[in-house]
Amino acid sequence: MSAEGSAEVSVPTDLTVTSDGDSEEGYAASRRYARELQNLASEKAELQRIVQKQKLELQSKDAQLAALTREHEAAAAKAVSQKDDQISSKQIQVNRLDAELSRAKAELNMFRERAARELAQLTQKCALFQQNQKRLTIKQDELRTSLANLTLTEEEFIRLRRTPAQQLTLQQYTALRVYELVWPLRVKFNEAEAVKLSLESALSAKDSDLKSRSEQCLKLQRNIEELHRKSDQYASQLMNLKDEQRSDDYKVRNYARVKTERDQLQEEKTSLTKRTNELELLVATLKKERNILEERSSDLKGKTRKQEQDLNQYQEDVVDLRTKLDRITEELKTCNKNLHLERERNEDLHGKYVAARGDITSLTENSQDYQHEIKMLREKCQSYNLQCSNLQEKVSLLSEKNEMLCIELEKCNLKYIAETQALDTEVKELRSSVSSLSKNRDGLVDENSKLYQEIQKLEASYLEEKSKRSNENMALNQELQRVKHLLAGYEGLEIEYEKNIRTAATLPEDEANKVLDKILPGLRLTGNKGLEHSISLTRRVLQLERQNTEACTTIQQLSDALEHLRNTVASYKTALTLAGQPSSNLLERIASQDDQITILQAALQHNSLSKTTLEEENKTLTREVIKLKNELDSMVNETNELSAIKQQLQVVLQALPQASFSQPNTGLQDDHHKSGSASGLPAGNQTSRTDEQGKHQSSTKAIIITKDSRRGRH
Repeated sequence: MSAEGSAEVSVPTDLTVTSDGDSEEGYAASRRYARELQNLASEKAELQRIVQKQKLELQSKDAQLAALTREHEAAAAKAVSQKDDQISSKQIQVNRLDAELSRAKAELNMFRERAARELAQLTQKCALFQQNQKRLTIKQDELRTSLANLTLTEEEFIRLRRTPAQQLTLQQYTALRVYELVWPLRVKFNEAEAVKLSLESALSAKDSDLKSRSEQCLKLQRNIEELHRKSDQYASQLMNLKDEQRSDDYKVRNYARVKTERDQLQEEKTSLTKRTNELELLVATLKKERNILEERSSDLKGKTRKQEQDLNQYQEDVVDLRTKLDRITEELKTCNKNLHLERERNEDLHGKYVAARGDITSLTENSQDYQHEIKMLREKCQSYNLQCSNLQEKVSLLSEKNEMLCIELEKCNLKYIAETQALDTEVKELRSSVSSLSKNRDGLVDENSKLYQEIQKLEASYLEEKSKRSNENMALNQELQRVKHLLAGYEGLEIEYEKNIRTAATLPEDEANKVLDKILPGLRLTGNKGLEHSISLTRRVLQLERQNTEACTTIQQLSDALEHLRNTVASYKTALTLAGQPSSNLLERIASQDDQITILQAALQHNSLSKTTLEEENKTLTREVIKLKNELDSMVNETNELSAIKQQLQVVLQALPQASFSQPNTGLQDDHHKSGSASGLPAGNQTSRTDEQGKHQSSTKAIIITKDSRRGRH
């Protein structure tokens, strides 16, 4: 500080040594150059502040760009996660449908096994029935051969019945008795043959029905095998899709496609939910009908068991009747033998007829016994007729039950056909959904690849801009370092000069001139281009700062609004996904929110345009800074020239005699006294300046003179 104080004193003393006009002109020129250097230093400080502000703005813009990139990446990750969730939900639906299909296949297999068991039972019953029929036919032939000799017509039966028993021969009597016993059995046999024919026709109809059902089962089995094969293909495709989705490249490439597919899948999800609800209702109704059918089938099984038991009882009754017929045939054989014996006896006793009149009484008694036996046989025939009528009633009931069973079987067939058609429609819908999913996947892959390319381009441009900014910052830092080295002595001037320039920039021209006159006497805006330019620059900078603060506030407000809108849209979307079907109010709200988003995007575009304008203005300011740097360099050269001139003046002043130095010193002291009184400096300071007049000073020391004089004025 002592060196600076000596430098402050030396220049005016040197200038006051000469009594010529050259010293005054040199002093005035040095003061003018000092003022210009001061102005240039203030302008340089102002430009430095502007550069720092621009750096801060650039840093804020870089931070905004980084935030935007982070938001974009977060949105992309969120969209990818949502798409993965939708794909997982679709996979769950596909698995559920596969489980339902497997369950339906199991039910079909159960129905098929049940039908096969029933078919086997029916075939066994048919075989037993045919065996019984064969046995009955054999026995019928045997009875026909045995009873061929005892056949009578109805006329002969009526004629013989009208004749008294005493007039009948033994052969006629036995034939009449056999006819009376066999006639109701023959009637029953005819009825049994009619029943057999009806049962054979029913069996043939059931056989044809079973054949048609077996063909339908084969067709269904083939369809099921085809569905198995297609389900395996779809499962392999889904595994490939999962493998592709697990890779990061797939997520990046398929972002746009996944986004479009998400909307389509949302619509498909609503349709599938409707379809699943309808199918669940159908499944519930089918389950109810199935329970009803199972109950009916159990009832029918019980009825069939009862009918089988009745048939077994009837077969046992038939066996009993056959045993009785066998007994009757044996009795008839014995009767025939007896008849042969009686004939032989009659032939032997024919000659002895008169003598055997007493034997006739015994024969009459025997005839009475035979009549009693005939009455007994007639009663048995009546009981047999009652049993046959009961059997006919039971057979009619069985036929009615068989018809009911046929009707229920037809109903079951119709329901089975309806279920198969519903399953076919579901399979077709699944095929269409899988094809649409594959198409959407391809579109999303293309859009995701496009988005990935755009992101790469944006990252490359961002890196280029970052490198450019870093280069510019490096250049600016180097320039600032150089300027700092040059402006090391202007530490105290920056704050005051900045305050005064800012106050002058905010005031009109007259008040600005007053403020500048306080800084330096005689300093005016008019005629000083550098000062006018610096004040205009400060005004522009203040305006830009206001605009920047307003833009920052608007950007913050818009970003907050965007975040709020995103949250609301996300909440609406979650509500929509939970609700399944969006209501009209929610759609209107979403449309209004989309409109607000478009408005905010337009505002952001406007802000981006204002940002570009600010960047252009920043570029213009940098160009002006470069110009001012060039001017500063020229001024530095001029200061060097001034320092050389001062050195020459110093040499000249040292060469002058001491006597001539004393007289002008008084005049200059008066001048310095006036200037000191005007500036308010003390007399001791001025005397110290006159004592230190022999030292050489640089351009920076001349600037410090103006600084001290300005402090004295203040």
